[in-house]
Amino acid sequence: IRARDKKNNISQVGHFSAVLSSSTLTLTGLSDDSITKKAKTWSWGCSAEPCTYQFAVDKNPTLTLATPFKPDTSFTQSTGDGVMYLHIKAKDASGSVSAQKDISATLDNTAPVIQGLSDNDDASSPMVWNWSCSESCTAQFLVDTLPTTEPTAEFSNQNSTATTQIGVSYLHIRVQDTAGNISKTSHYKATVTTASSSGGCPFTKYNG
Repeated sequence: IRARDKKNNISQVGHFSAVLSSSTLTLTGLSDDSITKKAKTWSWGCSAEPCTYQFAVDKNPTLTLATPFKPDTSFTQSTGDGVMYLHIKAKDASGSVSAQKDISATLDNTAPVIQGLSDNDDASSPMVWNWSCSESCTAQFLVDTLPTTEPTAEFSNQNSTATTQIGVSYLHIRVQDTAGNISKTSHYKATVTTASSSGGCPFTKYNG
């Protein structure tokens, strides 16, 4: 474009650009995640690159965004428990803003709790330990005669073990949930004072 005044003076030509969009701007690469994890990484794009993004993560299903638009195309949430929501909008080079998406993911950063176990100072042989968890879990355990051994076997779905040895034995156990959280090792003492009437071969060490 150029301009001319009343005295026929003509300006230099000015060149100006504009980005026009004829389609609705949308976010891409995002969907709800129903698999429980310790951390969730969201990655996204838009239908008219390049875009900037306005986003926030919290535990509310909806949120009115007030954060600035940034060029970031991913975010990792690695703390918290329960359902978390990514709230996000995109803005393209023409200034068009997409509809907001509220995307859910479930996090679990709390270790499971072992249930059903306690010390037993007057047990009969066989001494049987049975356990469960505060949530779905697998167990890593060991039976021996030492008070503070750390188990090293693979985690398994087994939920009981036993000893027939007379005297003091210890069950060392920790559990892991489906998200990968592992409890601290617990140590349970059992003093077996009565021999099994059916006989059998006692053992002093069992690594489960």
